[in-house]
Amino acid sequence: MTPRAALLLAAVTAVIAGTPAVARAQAAPPAAQPPSAATSRGDRARQVRDAQVLIRQGKYEDALARLRLVPLEGLGVEEVVQMQGLCLRRLGRLDEAADLFRGQADASAARGGDPIPMLIELERVHREAMEPEKAFEVCLEIHRTNSSRTRGSSTRSSLLSGPTP
Repeated sequence: MTPRAALLLAAVTAVIAGTPAVARAQAAPPAAQPPSAATSRGDRARQVRDAQVLIRQGKYEDALARLRLVPLEGLGVEEVVQMQGLCLRRLGRLDEAADLFRGQADASAARGGDPIPMLIELERVHREAMEPEKAFEVCLEIHRTNSSRTRGSSTRSSLLSGPTP
């Protein structure tokens, strides 16, 4: 929708509702553009910044809509997912937030990344949802993930350094 069409629609809606349309239309954030294959890093950064502004204003639904347009590939994926999860949590959609964090943790682990930041967010969601058993299970998963990583690196370093005297 073009800005002019949006302003016209807001004016018609305002006349029907009896409220000033121009102020509402000017206060509204710019309409989100559909994602394209040619989304540049600058466009992505602008979308994330716009979403951050909306979050600060408490407009979680609008911020979530904006963040869902950001491609989840490359650098900054975790930041975008964490912002999406924050919006879902603030909107009370804890099941969706848990699914989002679980999916991102699994995807991160599958590509050899670090799933722990997403697992920490997942644990937080389960605590907010008053699901202590699930939160505890995620804590154990974090511990196992961290222990296997630490154990693997200490074994590797001891093999490289040779026997200890």
